[in-house]
Amino acid sequence: MTKEKVLGVILVLFVGQSLLSAAKLNLPLPFSLSCLRSWSGADNRYGFFAPKVAAEKRLQFDIRGTNRSDWYQCELLYPRGEIRMRLATLAGSFREQHDFKDVVAASIAAWIFGRVPESQIVLVQVESYRIPTMLEYRGGSRASWETVQVYPFARLDSK
Repeated sequence: MTKEKVLGVILVLFVGQSLLSAAKLNLPLPFSLSCLRSWSGADNRYGFFAPKVAAEKRLQFDIRGTNRSDWYQCELLYPRGEIRMRLATLAGSFREQHDFKDVVAASIAAWIFGRVPESQIVLVQVESYRIPTMLEYRGGSRASWETVQVYPFARLDSK
C-alpha cells in the first residue's frame, strides 16, 4: 500500500469513529480501533451547549472570630494564573458525585484556621452561578450566585 492509501484508510476510520461517537453508538470495536478512537478524541462528549453546560462554582467562607457577634465573609480571588486555575478546579470538584467532599471542605477550613488564628467557626460555602432560561430572563430573572452546600467547622478548643 502506498502512503496515500494508508492515510486515506486512517482518515475513513477516524471519520467513522467520530460519526459513531456523535450518534452515541457504543459498538464493540477491535482494540486498535478503540485506541484510535481514544487517542484522536473521537470518544469525547462535550458539554458546551445547553442543557448540559456545567454551572461555574466558587467557594465562599464565613468566618466568626473570638468576638462571637461578628461574621466576616471572604472569597479567595486571584485575577489570573495558575492559582486561579487551581482554585477553580477545587471549587469544581464539588460538582462531582464523590464521597470526599467533606474531606476537601475540612481541608479548606483547616487552612483558614491556620491563616486566621482568631477564627472560631468557619462555614465553607459552595456556590453555583445559576443562569436563568430565556423564559425566566424575559420575566425579569437574572443570573446570580446561589448557595448549593454549606460545610460548618469549629475549632475543638473554641469555647
